Amino acid sequence: MVRKIFKVIFHFIIAIFIMMFLIAAHSSSLNLLWLSSMNMPVTVSTIIDVFYGDFRGLLFGGAFPVPVLIALICLILFLLTGILRRWLRFSPVFMYAMSGVATFLVVTVVLPLGFNNIDLIANARTGIGKSLLCLFGAAAGAYFGFFVGRSKDDEQM
Repeated sequence: MVRKIFKVIFHFIIAIFIMMFLIAAHSSSLNLLWLSSMNMPVTVSTIIDVFYGDFRGLLFGGAFPVPVLIALICLILFLLTGILRRWLRFSPVFMYAMSGVATFLVVTVVLPLGFNNIDLIANARTGIGKSLLCLFGAAAGAYFGFFVGRSKDDEQM
């Protein structure tokens, strides 16, 4: 039982890192695309520096702890999904992917309403940006759902 709890916590942390990695990659690619359009030289070292800076800045920089906020919202929604799985007969991958989408809908649509319409994630200023963040949440949620579904199947054997 304790081992399963640690596995769930481990995979939850991995899902959060998947989200943060994809957000940083999205931000970096947009920045590099802009630099390239301004005829700035984009080298491999520039790509690595920009990605590392974006990832580090997202995790540890800024005045507002965005990863902590995303992890809290994701934790609440994943727990709610775990409860709903008892009554709904959808695959865990689908249900947790929808929880990941809902996480970013809350972060990109609902939370700015409480913060004077300020987007907490710079990539979420447009509809395409919000959609991509929801897709990233779905990917991380699907990863977590795959793990949960697999571990439940292992228990039944």
